[in-house]
Amino acid sequence: MKDKAKENGDNKGDDARPRRLFAYAFTIMDLNTRLYLACGHSLRSEKEAFEGAMAMLSHTDVELSSMRLDRYYSYPTYVNAFGGETRVYVMPKRNSTLKGSQKWKDTMKEFIKDTMGYLEEYHRRSNSESGLLCTG
Repeated sequence: MKDKAKENGDNKGDDARPRRLFAYAFTIMDLNTRLYLACGHSLRSEKEAFEGAMAMLSHTDVELSSMRLDRYYSYPTYVNAFGGETRVYVMPKRNSTLKGSQKWKDTMKEFIKDTMGYLEEYHRRSNSESGLLCTG
């Protein structure tokens, strides 16, 4: 999630416009209780925020049954980041292939086999976007 953090007025260079800085946040929420389990923040990249949340999650005794990731994470690497039993829902990109792990192939198969059911599960992720961002 990209949120405008602040504008930097002390630009160096010829451009007189202030440069925008962004704060990236990645949160993991339990959809049943609406409690956040982990979060990560970064001023550099969304990937770094994801890695921070995953590091925080690794220090808990929580096993995820499912995970919903936005299109930025539509790669086998991210699907594989979650254990074998965790169902991962991603929105496949246009150029997605079946190259990758068996977990990636199973995820793509599930998308094709029952697209509407898959999309209903995938769009439960909007619950986490409507919640409050954690501060850390």
